[in-house]
Amino acid sequence: TSKIDKMMKVLLLSLAMVALVAADCYMHNPRGGNNRVDDNNNAPGNRMFDSQNNNAAGYNSGGESHGEVMKYYTGSSLMMEWTSQHGCGENPKANCQQIIQYLCRDDVRDGTSRSQPDNPNTPPPFTTPADQGLHETYANWYACDRRERNKGLFIADQNVGNEASSTRQNGGGGRSGYECAEERDYYPY
Repeated sequence: TSKIDKMMKVLLLSLAMVALVAADCYMHNPRGGNNRVDDNNNAPGNRMFDSQNNNAAGYNSGGESHGEVMKYYTGSSLMMEWTSQHGCGENPKANCQQIIQYLCRDDVRDGTSRSQPDNPNTPPPFTTPADQGLHETYANWYACDRRERNKGLFIADQNVGNEASSTRQNGGGGRSGYECAEERDYYPY
């Protein structure tokens, strides 16, 4: 695989992941997996990120086993299409923002395992097994789980604890892949 092909795969995977982080936003092009493994079933909703899977919505990754590999080339245009389930449209009371973020890193991958990446609960470095999906690094999760939360953020009447891994939407500090709940739930962070 050439470096450009690898970068394009990373870009597509990242676009799919980030577009779904906002919850209930489904990518049509490029296809967004909504945290699903390349199969007909719903992967656990917290496999790599908090996807709020909504009954197998979204698309499978379109992996090579199905002959549906999506390819884009440097200098080409990428048409993006998505469906937002909530808060967009012509309602003047709706404040809707679509924010596209992406990352390029050699270790980003969809994975084939239906389980979350391992959590050895020891200081980094830790190498996540190759069959497990990976968007954020273990070092990111480890730091988040031990970092004091930003006490200036809105928590309503929730008792969320003191770590950045706990927010009003994730009060128990549950793990979704290696993403940091505080970074996900409070944009911009």
